[in-house]
Amino acid sequence: LEELRSKIDQIDNELLAQIANRIEITREIGSYKKENEVTPFQLHRWKEILGTRKPYAKSLGLDADFTDKLLQVLHDESIKVQSSILNKK
Repeated sequence: LEELRSKIDQIDNELLAQIANRIEITREIGSYKKENEVTPFQLHRWKEILGTRKPYAKSLGLDADFTDKLLQVLHDESIKVQSSILNKK
């Protein structure tokens, strides 16, 4: 059991590091959007994300509800980060 938990711990650390990388890129996108007067939420991009990530997650055997929640949380955080950048003077 401890060995399996250790593997989970390692995967969790890797996931968090990748999420931190994703947020850093989100900050760069926010700066670009500020410079180019683009709104944080882009409906076509959100639809593209859902259209590609959900089938991929399904192919990996991930539950659809779990995938929806995970993508929504990531998207909400991205919008929050970008909005904070756009609202800075």
